Amino acid sequence: MSDPTQLTTNELLFRDPEVDPPPRGVNMLMLNEGGVLIVGQWNNDCLAWCPKPKVPKALKEKLARRVK
Repeated sequence: MSDPTQLTTNELLFRDPEVDPPPRGVNMLMLNEGGVLIVGQWNNDCLAWCPKPKVPKALKEKLARRVK
């Protein structure tokens, strides 16, 4: 399915839990049965999972300055 209104990347790919079981007890990106991205801990209602991207140090510092 291709949707030109959605920005996507090949740098992050969802993983099939039957091929690559998700870790337990940590937050991750998940694709639910409706095709919606959610963040949370794995549950069997989801179809796929992906690690969350890392936030570069420079962006963390920028965020910290805005929060103060």
